[in-house]
Amino acid sequence: MNIWTSRVFWSWTILSSVILGVFIVGSTVRSPWFRKPPKPIGDGLCYECIAFSLYSGGGFRENYADPNWRVLYEGLPEYSDFLKSVEGRDLPATGRPPLYPLALALVYSVFGRGPEAFMAIRIFSAICLALAGGLATALTRCLLLQRTQSAWIGSLGSLATLAFAASQRTMQDYTTDFLTEPLALLLTQLAIVLLVSTAILGEKKQDQCKTDVAAQLGLRWAVGCGVILGLMVLARSLFVTWLPGLLLLHFLSTRGNYWQRMRGVSIVAITVLVICLPWWIHNCVALSRFMPLGTQGPVAMAGGNCDEAFEDGGNWSHVPELRIRRELLEREDFLAATQIEGELMVVEQAKKEVREWTANHWTQLPTLAWRRAVSHWNPYSGRALLWKFAIVVGLIWTAINLGQARWWLIGLPVLSTLVTMLLYETGGRFLVPLYGLLFTLSGLGVCAIAMFLGRLLSGRPVGEMSVVGSTNDLP
Repeated sequence: MNIWTSRVFWSWTILSSVILGVFIVGSTVRSPWFRKPPKPIGDGLCYECIAFSLYSGGGFRENYADPNWRVLYEGLPEYSDFLKSVEGRDLPATGRPPLYPLALALVYSVFGRGPEAFMAIRIFSAICLALAGGLATALTRCLLLQRTQSAWIGSLGSLATLAFAASQRTMQDYTTDFLTEPLALLLTQLAIVLLVSTAILGEKKQDQCKTDVAAQLGLRWAVGCGVILGLMVLARSLFVTWLPGLLLLHFLSTRGNYWQRMRGVSIVAITVLVICLPWWIHNCVALSRFMPLGTQGPVAMAGGNCDEAFEDGGNWSHVPELRIRRELLEREDFLAATQIEGELMVVEQAKKEVREWTANHWTQLPTLAWRRAVSHWNPYSGRALLWKFAIVVGLIWTAINLGQARWWLIGLPVLSTLVTMLLYETGGRFLVPLYGLLFTLSGLGVCAIAMFLGRLLSGRPVGEMSVVGSTNDLP
């Protein structure tokens, strides 16, 4: 089955995306923030500052001292605290990934920097969410076509997926700010569809004839996977920590002998490296040391491994960074340093604090990891509880009924949770890129429940659960 050439897949993608687009864009337009700059809290102002620097020809910089950038916010009391906290800062932007600021700068180049651009940026985020939901809905339909010949079961799963996507308020809240989550969600969902399709196609071809799987799938599949994964890293730096797990899942989800599968994994890894290498070189040059991932990671780790995070259910805290910067302001070498040197001193102090805290609280690390996992999947009440119940049922159904594709459908939620438990948690934000996959799993779960109830009430199967033997089912 080649999902990408399936008329069923594209029909459901377009129809679902249009429906979600009308719903989500309509909600975004009604927001009081629709015409305004980024919200005064969170990372939106940082991304907007980098985008303005790109737009004005300054390159990838966080130039908060630029009066042309500040003029938009000065005089607005809600932004005064932020402007004071970053006053005079002008340094290369290595702590934020480049893809989203580039997208914002492109919008500025078309609309200028004003209300029209802010509206366009938020509509762009809404469209990203709608497309991701449409892809998730279409994927549900195609996966069900593999396992059942019942048309109404397939329609039920697709409509359930669409309903879950339309009712997810947390996801839609991200359209009102300048954050990477909508773009990261769309890229992740594209990767999921491509990777699942590759796993299914490889499984079918391997069943048909014992030939070289890498040759059967073709170079374009592995390169395509690498390109999407590389763009994910450029959209959210956290995806770097996913790469070992993603490559392992790629190895497990393909058929063939060890060397055939390793060749496919190597092609994916090399493609990711080619996509990300220019940005990583930029960071090393800007910081004059080998720090390809920039400065954000160590500082963020300090906020996730501290007393404040432990007491707040594992959630990341801004307190350690503020404390580090405040303490460094009392040191003469920090005051005499350049801004880049000062930022590197913040990084070194953050690394030191993480080492000391983990060494002194090693008995609390399992508890902290568990609290992060609990927070990662919050909340557990109301509609969210129903959604998560459907997800669990969908995971069970996937494990029983789907072949190599189950490595991705089950492995990615597990991978996301493990990374969060090992690093830090930010109130469920790290789960947002997987919402499309979770919508698909919940749609599959609804179908599994419907089929179980049908058997229970009628005494006969509802939907034939054998594999559809012809690719004609996916024209």
